[in-house]
Amino acid sequence: MIKSIVSEYLKSIARKKLRKAMRGYRYLKNENKLDEISNIKRDVAAHKIIAENLYPSKFIFGAGLANAEIVIRQYLLERFRYIKFNEELLSYFGGKASIINYPMPKEWQELLINKGFIVNKRMCSLKWNLYILMYFFKGVLTVLKSIVLVVKSNLDDSLKFSGKHTFFIGLSAGNLPQNQEQKKSYDIVSWYEQWSGRVKDIDAICHDVKDVPIGSINELSVVSLSSPIPYDLTIGKTFDYIIWALRACWISLTDIFKGKWYHALILSEAAIAAIIRIQNGNKLASEYMFGTTGVIYRPLWTYEAEKLGAKISLYLYSINSGGWKTKKGYPVTAPGWKPMTWQYYLVWDEYQADFVRREVGESAGVLTVGPIWFHESENEIDPCPVNFIAVFDVQPFRDSRYQLLGVPEEYYTPVVANKFLEDIHSVASKLNVSVAFKRKRDIGKLLHPKYNKFLDELCKAEDFILVPSETSALRVIKKCSVVISMPFSSPAVQARELGKPSIFYDPFASLQKDDRSAHGIEIISGVKNLEEWLFKTYCNITKQEKNSIN
Repeated sequence: MIKSIVSEYLKSIARKKLRKAMRGYRYLKNENKLDEISNIKRDVAAHKIIAENLYPSKFIFGAGLANAEIVIRQYLLERFRYIKFNEELLSYFGGKASIINYPMPKEWQELLINKGFIVNKRMCSLKWNLYILMYFFKGVLTVLKSIVLVVKSNLDDSLKFSGKHTFFIGLSAGNLPQNQEQKKSYDIVSWYEQWSGRVKDIDAICHDVKDVPIGSINELSVVSLSSPIPYDLTIGKTFDYIIWALRACWISLTDIFKGKWYHALILSEAAIAAIIRIQNGNKLASEYMFGTTGVIYRPLWTYEAEKLGAKISLYLYSINSGGWKTKKGYPVTAPGWKPMTWQYYLVWDEYQADFVRREVGESAGVLTVGPIWFHESENEIDPCPVNFIAVFDVQPFRDSRYQLLGVPEEYYTPVVANKFLEDIHSVASKLNVSVAFKRKRDIGKLLHPKYNKFLDELCKAEDFILVPSETSALRVIKKCSVVISMPFSSPAVQARELGKPSIFYDPFASLQKDDRSAHGIEIISGVKNLEEWLFKTYCNITKQEKNSIN
């Protein structure tokens, strides 16, 4: 009974905060200041967070010491830049006599105060200290778990892998090679295996997807491991780790009272990094591959791995990296990219390479590798008509979710998405051509109901085919004649690489046609221009077919 009452009370507070945040969004929209949240986050990302007179401990940070300040900033940004922080900022704009009461270090409090915000410094600092204390105990728990994993690893050989390998972090089952009866699988692991720039002298590609049997791709094994960290320490090294852990916990706790809160904050990450440092990393992967989900924070242990010879790579599996052009021009930087420190960045083309160098710096280790496959499904595509149009959009979230994302471009909305599909289907029907439509992913209840209702009606048409969202976009593109994508989604670039006619369609002509985010692909604006382009394109396709017959 009491639990139910408390739960309902907390839900009511959350609903009230959400309504306040949505009012703040409407206020910023009416004032033409939707970029305000991004600007704040951009400033926070660039603001140094450790005072120059407070020196980080080499004992805690190890090989990451040279980047200690930026490691801490990345770690916090990864946790602060998303929904809750956006909601706090939007709520400030959405209420009378608003005040910031959010756990944050005094450096960020001062930054917000200098930008004109009213900040309850006492409450923010109290919450922040509790936050740091929570992370200290999280670090202690990570230490204890690590010791347990060390013991288990020495008792269970299935937790080890002795061969040379590459390790993919954070994959799902759909990112692994699928059983397609000898048909090509367009997943990230299959992409890596055929990539000419990959590490050559490996026996396997490992990943952390649970409950997946050992597979293979050509001559490489595909192996599931519980962790990218090799926990199999010798007895002597285990005692060394325990001694390190006791000292690290003591330093982290006592340094909280000296103003060096960042040791307690990073203790759980340092505990993992110490495993690699103490065992000298002789069982590390040759390369560690990270995707762009959670791209800001580079784990502390990767600095130890890099020092011992492993490659640390971030692959960008999407081209929509941010920084759209407006009538005012381009934003100075995209929020979150500036503090990145990855060793290598794998990008699709020179447009994306330029983006990374602009945001991260000219010294960034950028490798241009072409379109990167990512997700695949065992399900085959239903038979499609000849010369169909493949269409790819970006699904609109519910208003409550979309507004909390704090994006400065109010573009991915039901009004735009519905008009995008309606115009394409209308013109395709005039041409007597079918449309095969693939959504990016299934987002469940987060999908906007107006869009969902419109799509349900559209799917009743015989010439409109809904492709399962988990199907690889590349599989659809290979079978079609023309590709139309919503700006700025990745299938447009994949289609161009395969020699397919490919455009971005902007139904309300609200984008800048010379936006570099288009990667050199033409932006067609308005249904009349779309109709002209499609008629011309299909005339050319017909001529080519006749010439090939003759």
